[in-house]
Amino acid sequence: MADASSPPADLNGKWQLVRNDNFDAYLKSVDIGLIKRKMINSMTPVVEMEQNGDDFKVTAKIPVAGPIVSTFKVGVEFTDSNPMMGGRDEKRVLAEWRGCKLVHTVVSAPKDKPMSIEREIVDGELVITMTNGDVVAKRYFKKLPSQ
Repeated sequence: MADASSPPADLNGKWQLVRNDNFDAYLKSVDIGLIKRKMINSMTPVVEMEQNGDDFKVTAKIPVAGPIVSTFKVGVEFTDSNPMMGGRDEKRVLAEWRGCKLVHTVVSAPKDKPMSIEREIVDGELVITMTNGDVVAKRYFKKLPSQ
């Protein structure tokens, strides 16, 4: 685990989902219905991270739904419509480095129910920690070989 003085992580690459912890509870907390949750839980998406310094393009390749693309610069507020943040409304998001973690905080979330997504490398895996209020889920991804 890195501390605040650690350099930002190199998140570049294609990453395949291998397991989840508490993900269904997280999806429920962001108001995703039962049928859609079952479908999402059955998928093993690939996330492609393109990182150039503080500029990012994140593409989640999801079977059936197609790609979900998010482009942003660390330290600059942006709008994002990632369905993992609940609903179809765009959310105001700020990405920032906290040590070696890339943290997305939903700026427009109520103070009593903060929402964030953290990405970090732990033991060679991309670990995405998703928080909505007091509900926390983790998703673990293995890096795919370069082609």
